[in-house]
Formats: sequence, C-alpha cells, structure tokens
Amino acid sequence: MKKQEVKNDRVIQVKKLYYFFRKLNSKSGFSLTETLSTMIIMSFVGIMVTTGIISASRAYKQITEHTNAQLMLTNTITALHDELIYALPDSINVTTNSITFEHVKNGKETIKFQNEANKDKGICISYGEGSTTFYPMVSYQNSTSLYNNWVVTNKGSGILSVTVSVCKSDGTELIKVENYEIKLLNGDRI
Repeated sequence: MKKQEVKNDRVIQVKKLYYFFRKLNSKSGFSLTETLSTMIIMSFVGIMVTTGIISASRAYKQITEHTNAQLMLTNTITALHDELIYALPDSINVTTNSITFEHVKNGKETIKFQNEANKDKGICISYGEGSTTFYPMVSYQNSTSLYNNWVVTNKGSGILSVTVSVCKSDGTELIKVENYEIKLLNGDRI
C-alpha cells in the first residue's frame, strides 16, 4: 500500500508541475483573481513603505531640531560667559531678563531677552551707553525656528547665576540649563 501512495503522490506532483508550466507558457494572461490578489498585496506593501518613510522623516526632523537646540544652547552659554566674566562687579544692574554692566574693555553693555515684533527674538546684546540697537548673542538664532531665553540673578561675591533655555517659535521649551554660575574675573573686589 505504501508504494501505491508514493506513486499517487508523484502523479499529483507531476500534474501540479504540468499545470504550472502550462500556465506559464499560456498566452491568455492572468485571471481576475490573480490580478486582484497582486494589487491587494502591492497596496499593503505600498502603505507600509509610505508609513515607514513618514515616520523616518518625522524622527529626522525631531532629532535635527533637538541637535540645533543643543548647539544654540551651548553657543549661547559660551557667549554669555565670555561677555559676563569681564563685567566690573560694582557696575552690575540686574533685572529678571536683562543685565547692564560695565565691561572691562568694551565699556557699557546691556544683554537682554527681546521678544518684540519686527526685531531679533532671543538674547540680544547692545554695546555702548544709551544704545538702542541690539544684536543677537548667537548669530543664527533668527535663521531657525528656535530662540533662546534666560533669567539672570546676581548672587553677590562676583557670581552671577544664569538659567538659559532654547524654545520653539511657539514658546515650547526644548532644552534648559538651570543655575549656571559665572564667576566674574574681578569678583574679588566686592
């Protein structure tokens, strides 16, 4: 009986191969069922590829935005540090978002957060007494949708405490450094 089953299996396999090759060599084309099945499978593949591309694009945008925020934060802290360490301790006048001081080499300077229409947005600096022209601390802050904000406090003994954050144009805070301390070079004179 086993020989008969093996023989029947071989006959079935040969018939399947014959049908397959006959179909392959046929000039009549594909049936409606085959065409619809192929279209459905290709639609699913297309949807998966499109979803993957959209997700990858969104992730790239978020990573790039966060990287730009980190770079802006680093450059802002460096620029603030480079300006504020040369402040004469007796000349410092601090409000929440601005500081006016006498720079050892450059004279009177004002650094403030600016958020006015048609002006540079973010932390800006003005050189000279009575000057109303403010320049961005970080030169590329207006070419992106990001800006920086800060709060400064005078802790006394020649130490300034600065909290700097980078925000989106809608005000959402992306990254923040709190209570960064800047010791004035001439701080021992207080």
